[in-house]
Amino acid sequence: MRAAESACIRADELHAIARYSESVRGVAIVPTAESCIELRGARHPLLADHERVVANDIILPAATALVISGPNAGGKTVILKMVGLAAWMVRSGIPLPVAADSQMGWFDPVLCNLGDAQSITSSLSTFSAHVADLSAILKAAGPTTMVLLDEVAAGTDPEEGAALAAAVLESLATRGSTVMATTHHEPLKELATRHPQLRSAAVGFDLQTMLPTFRLIPDLAGPSTALAVAARFGMPADVLARAQSFIPEASRDRERLLRELHAERSAAEEHRLAIEVELVKQRATRLQMEEQRDEFEARESRELQAKYRDLLGAVVRARAELSQLEKQLKHENLSAEMLHEAEQLVDAAAHVIAMGSPVSNIAQTKNAGQLKTRQPRLEELSAGAKVMVPKWGVTAEVAEVAARGEVRVVAGALRAWFPLQELRVAADGSWARRNEATAKAPKPKLSNALPAASPRVTPVRVDSNTLDLRGQRVDEALDQVDAFVDQMLRGGERAAFVLHGHGTGALKQAVREHLRLISHISDSSPAAAEDGGDAFTVFWLGR
Repeated sequence: MRAAESACIRADELHAIARYSESVRGVAIVPTAESCIELRGARHPLLADHERVVANDIILPAATALVISGPNAGGKTVILKMVGLAAWMVRSGIPLPVAADSQMGWFDPVLCNLGDAQSITSSLSTFSAHVADLSAILKAAGPTTMVLLDEVAAGTDPEEGAALAAAVLESLATRGSTVMATTHHEPLKELATRHPQLRSAAVGFDLQTMLPTFRLIPDLAGPSTALAVAARFGMPADVLARAQSFIPEASRDRERLLRELHAERSAAEEHRLAIEVELVKQRATRLQMEEQRDEFEARESRELQAKYRDLLGAVVRARAELSQLEKQLKHENLSAEMLHEAEQLVDAAAHVIAMGSPVSNIAQTKNAGQLKTRQPRLEELSAGAKVMVPKWGVTAEVAEVAARGEVRVVAGALRAWFPLQELRVAADGSWARRNEATAKAPKPKLSNALPAASPRVTPVRVDSNTLDLRGQRVDEALDQVDAFVDQMLRGGERAAFVLHGHGTGALKQAVREHLRLISHISDSSPAAAEDGGDAFTVFWLGR
């Protein structure tokens, strides 16, 4: 029972942690070996789900003390508590409401002096209680210690209190502790700007609205603005004017200088944040434009390829019609001049889209632009491998590889030697996978195969020369294949395609075996990748 109860309690804890992390968009932090603080975009754990909460970057190396100054009610103590909670949350495995690139060391222990611990029964004044706590902290401090001090050494003479605070912070940093302290002591603010182990930061204050911004500004001492805060909380104007007259001239000058510096830094920080927001918007706009451009280019490429294939198919059909005319010329009284004129018209159309023509080059360039390629290495190539030949605009098969670095390729009736730099393969390695699959596949035994020296057209798949058998039963499909072959023969086609798909493979196998038995078919094979690959079978018709 106890084990079950413990398991339920643990499950409830994990569920609560998960719900909290989801509500604040928490990030799980793995503690670092170094006792440093690097919280970016940090929000107070109890305020993190509020939309208007201000996120801050808190960066502090190990063995360093951060002195935070600025106006009352400006958020100094909130920052101390936020960092202390973050340290314990990291140790407990609870995600923090921070940016993903944040880091936090493993702090043990976390020591703090927050609030007023005066006690009448213990004869402790406010200052006495602070000093007692500071003494205990100094005894316990070490390299893995985090120390949080609110209004360090307050409650006594400002000059002596500032001197004591400086000595305490320096001693803690020397012990290797990571320290954060708030103060209104002017000497301590000044010391933090030049001491090697102390750093300075200020909480923001809008001098126009006389309201705190709750933003932490690094490397800057903040004015206390006590009189401004008093005015905001209803202090009479005559009392404030009289208080202003009691402030020494040197102090007024120092406060004025701090306010000017603070205003400049705040303006610079706001400007930086505005630039970052604008950059994010610009990046989003650029990505959107790039996506639209890529989509447009892909659509344009598909349309161009379709039109190119249709044109090529039209030329193939026109040549078949010429062949028919040539046969009729032997039996009918047709003018040879008429046939010659028709041949010239078809040749002119074919020239426009022939390999190497402007139309062919544009189509192939558009198509190649969708695929990243690279030059192949000589050791990667062997007989039967597929390569792209940009000069021809086709995918060809390697016939022979010469030691001198040249490759003989075959594409239909085209055969030529090319240097490696004029060939391309897919940069993602997909060509190698296709080649490997092709090498392992059993070579079909073709009946009535053409002699090696006999030229064979390079087919282009279009709707008119493709038979779609998907979803058909085998016996029905084979009847359609016979009718389709007769149709292609009557039309004078030299090559055609059968779309059988993959499925279980039964229809594919039956179609390919049946094609081998047809005497009018001189050769057949799986289609090239650009024509649909193994889902199609291409066959060539002999005259």
